[in-house]
Amino acid sequence: MVCLTGALKSDDTRVMSEALRLMGVQVDEPDDSTFVVTSSGHWQAPQHALFLGNAGTATRFLTAALANFEGDFVVDGDEYMRKRPIGPLVDALLRMGVEVSAPSGCPPVAV
Repeated sequence: MVCLTGALKSDDTRVMSEALRLMGVQVDEPDDSTFVVTSSGHWQAPQHALFLGNAGTATRFLTAALANFEGDFVVDGDEYMRKRPIGPLVDALLRMGVEVSAPSGCPPVAV
């Protein structure tokens, strides 16, 4: 369990929390500035893409983290995120032996 206090509640944290929930991670928000995150350590691949809006940091962190889990994941975003380069991260993951692709060099990213 991880407890984050003094956290900013924003669109970026909202989409990241929702993506984690879709993979079976428990994310509680007991007040306006706290997240309590609990996970079994096994994330489940959802039936559809994980939508992260225009949250660049969340997109990059989550893409890298998904390399540690089994299953097919797709990380996607809004029309603006789909124009933001993610090629360097994809290249680094490929060099580590991760099966990952982002044909346009921007999201969506399949891991």
